[in-house]
Amino acid sequence: MLKSAINPIYEADFSKLMNPSKMMSSLIMPGFNMNVLIDMQRKNMEMLTTINHAVIENLQSFAQRQTELVQHIFEEATSTMNTMISAATSEEKVACQAEASKKMVEQCMTNVRDTAEAFTKCNNQAMETVNARMGDNLVELRGMTKTRTAA
Repeated sequence: MLKSAINPIYEADFSKLMNPSKMMSSLIMPGFNMNVLIDMQRKNMEMLTTINHAVIENLQSFAQRQTELVQHIFEEATSTMNTMISAATSEEKVACQAEASKKMVEQCMTNVRDTAEAFTKCNNQAMETVNARMGDNLVELRGMTKTRTAA
């Protein structure tokens, strides 16, 4: 109770000051269907939600793939170290290390390429969805203006 005596803002109900639906209902323009605009925005938000779910799924699969890669790298490193330790001569150890290094670089390049392709695919799908929705928005806006000019 002491807060309201010191600062009356704590008691203010800002939802009464700014009610978007009430503001929009008082905004009346001849030939302009506010319900169509609201429906367009609802569809836009659904599209964004769908894209966000796809991105999250892509990131989850990426994280899972990275976990698998790290496990595989540790297994390969352990195997390589065991082979190097059991090698009889220094030449065999160097050859084993060189072969392991070559194999790791090749695996790394393959993993980077696969990751880039997966992210590119996800981005392309998102852009296709956005482009399709924007096209639908333009069609709906044209429909609103046609009904307005026909009226």
